[in-house]
Amino acid sequence: MRINFNTPSQYEKLNQDLEVTIYRIVKELINNTLKHASADRIDINFRSEEKAVMLNYCDNGVGFDVEHALQKRKHKGMGLSNIISRVRAANGRCLITSNKSEGTRVEIEFTTE
Repeated sequence: MRINFNTPSQYEKLNQDLEVTIYRIVKELINNTLKHASADRIDINFRSEEKAVMLNYCDNGVGFDVEHALQKRKHKGMGLSNIISRVRAANGRCLITSNKSEGTRVEIEFTTE
């Protein structure tokens, strides 16, 4: 597995709660990729702007049907619902896109003011 992590060389320190939230989200995303995606590459791009922090996560795995996975979450693992809950709890926005044989992309944005 190759993980590429890109972040600006300088950025303002985030509040500790948001840092922990981002850490837990990235940890869950990596775990999901390792467990389900059969991927050999993950790209994580982290950037911040004046009033926002953005996290883009992509893998080159087998992909999945996002809507189906969210509907059956009551019966199986809690990975996606944990990610979405954490983003919402931090007043963030999350977009998960995936298609079979096309990998998965997760775009998350948090307002920092």
